[in-house]
Amino acid sequence: MNLNKNITNHYILSRNRSGSTLLNNLLNNHPNILSISELNIYWLLKCDYENVNQFDTITIKKLIDDLFFVLGKKRDGFYMFMLPSKVELIETILNHKNPLDFLIICRIINSKIKATFNEKKQITTLVNKEISLNHLIDKIHHHSPKTKFVLLVRNHRANIYSSLKFNSARKNYIYEAKRWTLDLKPLIKSNIPQDLKLIIKYEDLILDTGSCLEKIQLFLGVKIIENLSSNPLAITTELLDELAKKK
Repeated sequence: MNLNKNITNHYILSRNRSGSTLLNNLLNNHPNILSISELNIYWLLKCDYENVNQFDTITIKKLIDDLFFVLGKKRDGFYMFMLPSKVELIETILNHKNPLDFLIICRIINSKIKATFNEKKQITTLVNKEISLNHLIDKIHHHSPKTKFVLLVRNHRANIYSSLKFNSARKNYIYEAKRWTLDLKPLIKSNIPQDLKLIIKYEDLILDTGSCLEKIQLFLGVKIIENLSSNPLAITTELLDELAKKK
């Protein structure tokens, strides 16, 4: 896969059970978009490596060790299955022909994520799907002023019900309603310019998928592809439930 040196970096932010996985899969049907699900290597390692001026073999090995250590603490190591071995990652980075900096190393690691969409020949847009960085949205904007944010919002009752159904919420409606507000407040009340954020309702994404995808592609500045929702890999259990309801 060819990583464009001018690749743009954007985010999908939302609560859990709000369609972010579905949107992530749909965007990966685009030939120029790499959408990565909750594996934001840059922000995991930023504090320790952002200001490193020279990446020699020892530093690169330490970076990869640190990455696997951090990933090993997330969901019992689930995310490590998305990456090749440490040895392969280190060799890939060391074989990179151009000078290395932290951002380039993050892009190289992203390019090795195990998924069929990484067979694309030209990536121009990187999208990070995250449901845990809502509170950092203003900080991300300050650090990267050109970054755009797709904000997914779902009706609070439906969101809480879905979370309870999939055992990802406490069985306390008052607590979950407050949590819903606290999770979405940073997104809705952020100080980011309006042209850098696009609010998409989950209900619209389900009922009018094509129009939502067109809006998102225009927003991200990529070529409009009309059949992004045609790939069966994009179909999730929750989407099947919603489609069954419409019938």
